[in-house]
Amino acid sequence: MLTRRHAIALAAALSIAPVVPAFAQSVTLRSADIHPDGYPTVEAVKYFGEIVTKKTDGRIKVQVFNSGQLGTEKDTIEQT
Repeated sequence: MLTRRHAIALAAALSIAPVVPAFAQSVTLRSADIHPDGYPTVEAVKYFGEIVTKKTDGRIKVQVFNSGQLGTEKDTIEQT
């Protein structure tokens, strides 16, 4: 017999079912920095990326662009 608690749990599970595949996709975040490789902020973002990749089993990755590869600070801010 379907109790009220079971019905609520079933409804909750079915309501998030369409969202689950979105979380299964992989995502690559981009980080831009004007400083050269080895600079503390660049190294911090690389370390952050390693942690995020490990914690998400590789579903989320961080790609670091240092030394102004994506442009000046103003350029990269305006890209967002």
